[in-house]
Amino acid sequence: MERSAPVCSDSITIVTAEPNVTEVLVKGAKVKGGVVQDTSDHVWILNSNRTRNHVTNPSLDCRLMATLSDDVSLYPINRYVNGDVVTSSNAECVVSSAVPNTSVIVLERSNNLEVSWRIMSNTSIVFGYEIGLSTIQYSPAPDLYSFTSTKQHTHDRIRHPDLVEGSIFYVLIKTTSKANVHVIQSIGPLIIDTTPPNVAGPINVEYNAGYLVTWWSDEAVIDTEEPYNLKYQYAIGQSRFATDVQEFKDLEEGPTCSHDHFPPNCTSTDIATINWDFHGHHTYYVTIKVQNTAGLFTTSSSDPYVHDVMLPTPGSVIDISVEATANYDIWKDIPDIDFQNDTSKLRVKWTGFSHPHLNVTYTVSVGTTRMSSDVFGPVYVGYETTYLIEGLLLKQLETYYTTVEANSSTGTVLVSSDGVTVVSSQIEPDIQIVDGLNCFSEGRQQLVLVSFII
Repeated sequence: MERSAPVCSDSITIVTAEPNVTEVLVKGAKVKGGVVQDTSDHVWILNSNRTRNHVTNPSLDCRLMATLSDDVSLYPINRYVNGDVVTSSNAECVVSSAVPNTSVIVLERSNNLEVSWRIMSNTSIVFGYEIGLSTIQYSPAPDLYSFTSTKQHTHDRIRHPDLVEGSIFYVLIKTTSKANVHVIQSIGPLIIDTTPPNVAGPINVEYNAGYLVTWWSDEAVIDTEEPYNLKYQYAIGQSRFATDVQEFKDLEEGPTCSHDHFPPNCTSTDIATINWDFHGHHTYYVTIKVQNTAGLFTTSSSDPYVHDVMLPTPGSVIDISVEATANYDIWKDIPDIDFQNDTSKLRVKWTGFSHPHLNVTYTVSVGTTRMSSDVFGPVYVGYETTYLIEGLLLKQLETYYTTVEANSSTGTVLVSSDGVTVVSSQIEPDIQIVDGLNCFSEGRQQLVLVSFII
């Protein structure tokens, strides 16, 4: 028997490369953006939608800021329509912040999960792809959604996965080469967040030294599914939730408002920086906007704030005789006295304090100098406009000043009398002191404090 002619097989290709995927796009995913550096020392700016921009010519400051990561390739590259890579400058890098060490992906819906990717190696070596969902990273047996073939497509849609809002899970892509080499890559962790933050409690507004200060409780804002810090903004308008005075902007610090902790609980607005003249006795509202990583937000408006900043109008404070008890005596045209011999009492009246829109109340004090209270008070007297101060121990030949403080919600003004001096019968003879009521008014008794006639 003769030998047959040799026959060759169709050959075998030895494949050692692992069939890794890259640029995995999870539709609707949101992350905390920032600066990141891959294992090839390329620096990228990660956008909130998980796409990345290449930083051209990054400086040392930019590189030192970046978070080192070995899975940067799983973030989709941001490209123009023509396929060119979108780049960012070094200036954009140095004003950014680093990507968190653990980057949680947030999804705002759970009924459909759409995923697509690119293949890093030669597509000809890939036999197929499988996709699964698991609570365990790199699990060979996903517990939420078993590995399911995509029929060699580089995309898939998982309909109505059994995902619980607020729970952590991973998207697993299993790539199999024609040499039966399996590679499982993990994207995540992911979290479902379909609800906006909850804002409870009042939003308070007050005026303080040229600033509009708004504050709320530390426990007012809650979002249990949010893995990152919430984003806070505020706006000002002439009606609830309106932004016609100031559009939404980031919170600001100022008097009595500091952002040295998180979450913030206040914002302070320098009225002089707003392109709007705040009208006196006009109503305004401050609206707080709180947004989570999923892009869901809640707005909460303050109670009405009435812009009254004018202080009460200063009036006149007059020392009057302690004996002038009748209304006629108190409202006499010229009741001011400069001397008295009573050492236990002082009587004062005031007029002219007013405010066009607000109530004005009063506080009275007595001192040995103007605007002081080293002798008496201060004592709140409400809406009274005269007051008798008793139980004093006044010294002879000492001058005492009564100060009236007019109070409103916008602030206070203080005015002192011109003072009254205490004198006694020990004054030398041939001196007559006449003061008080109009001593030349017909029908009125002349008030003589001290009178000695030799």
